Amino acid sequence: MIVTITAVIAGLALLFWKQWKRPVSWNEHYAAQSKDPYGAYVAFQTLKGSTDKKNFKTLSDSLSGKLPIDSSQNARYIFIGKTMYLSKSSLDALIEFVAAGNDAFISANHLPYALLEEIYPNYCETDQETDYYYGSGWEGFSYTEDSLVRLNLAHPDLQLKKDVPYRRKYYQRFVKGNWGFMEERHFLCHQEGAMTALGHLNGSLVNYARIPYEEGHFYIHSTPLAFTNYHLLRSEALNYAERAFSHLRTGPVYWDEGSKNPRSNALDTTPPSRSLSSDSPLQYILSQPPLAYAWYLLLLLGVLYLLVRSRRRQRIVPVLESNANTSLEFVSTIGRLYFLQNDHKQLCLQKMRLFQQFIRERYGLQSRESDEIFLAKLAAKSEVPRELIDKLFLIYYNIQSSNIVTEYTLAQLHGLIEEFHRTCK
Repeated sequence: MIVTITAVIAGLALLFWKQWKRPVSWNEHYAAQSKDPYGAYVAFQTLKGSTDKKNFKTLSDSLSGKLPIDSSQNARYIFIGKTMYLSKSSLDALIEFVAAGNDAFISANHLPYALLEEIYPNYCETDQETDYYYGSGWEGFSYTEDSLVRLNLAHPDLQLKKDVPYRRKYYQRFVKGNWGFMEERHFLCHQEGAMTALGHLNGSLVNYARIPYEEGHFYIHSTPLAFTNYHLLRSEALNYAERAFSHLRTGPVYWDEGSKNPRSNALDTTPPSRSLSSDSPLQYILSQPPLAYAWYLLLLLGVLYLLVRSRRRQRIVPVLESNANTSLEFVSTIGRLYFLQNDHKQLCLQKMRLFQQFIRERYGLQSRESDEIFLAKLAAKSEVPRELIDKLFLIYYNIQSSNIVTEYTLAQLHGLIEEFHRTCK
């Protein structure tokens, strides 16, 4: 079990390490400071470099109170993103900004329904006189699915000699995707206030248009991928972007970065007849490869924890104390017993047995040898004077042959043994 868990964790760790080593993300986030393929760093720096530093401002939150409401500066508002999120106050600020005589360039895959409802009150009718704007059949942009599209501009002075190709790439492969455009029957009729086509997708589909609004103009572009780092590194794509921006007036630039992030008070991007819930936190996590792998790892660890905890747990093994050496306590008890019974002889013999065991363990001598040889070896190894050793063993031999041993003899033997221990080596 432990080996399996270790192998799984090691494999996931290796996979995460490979993922985190990837230097770029291929998600379409259009962040101005990101150098990822689908960031907007090149477009941001290009516009910033062509404008005086004091006349270029980045808006990171609500537009309310940030946009001028007069046309003296011919200001330009720029938004490039996947989806535009506007609160009611931001929408009102943007409308007042354009109505005063300024330009707003918006390139996005989806636009807030409330914005289109405000800037495009007129609508086109079919032969059956069906109201496509307010009716349930109106869906804003239409989409064509393909892996390759070609863009160009409509104005003769700005039109490129060749259409510029654009492909949607995800890591190492090209993938199909939805490319937005504006159907003529919905937008490009000949009524007053209708859109004017400024650019085309695949030669016939309108993806860039201008909408007059009071004193200013809205420039709607349905292909924001054309302004990402991945495509602007090509000279023909950069030339297309510069010509697309040339429709706008020359003046201060207000780059909107804050409206790329969804907010709880953001306006809906679809008509009221259709519901489209905003992305949940889990959808965002799963859309980011590192966060997705971290989420799956968390779930896997939770499952492994439940599996391990579900197994029967062994009872705690009690700690056993090691065996203690109670020999000294035993000898002391026996000695007190002999002393209390006035059996001095047995007490003397017991002390000599302990003394002889000490000699065997320390010097490796056996008292079974000849007395003279044993005593000579003991004196040489212990470096105790021979006279002390002879006296000690003489008393011991007398005790062995005696029937009665006095307390004085016991004290004398004890003193000689203690003296031996103090002087021996």
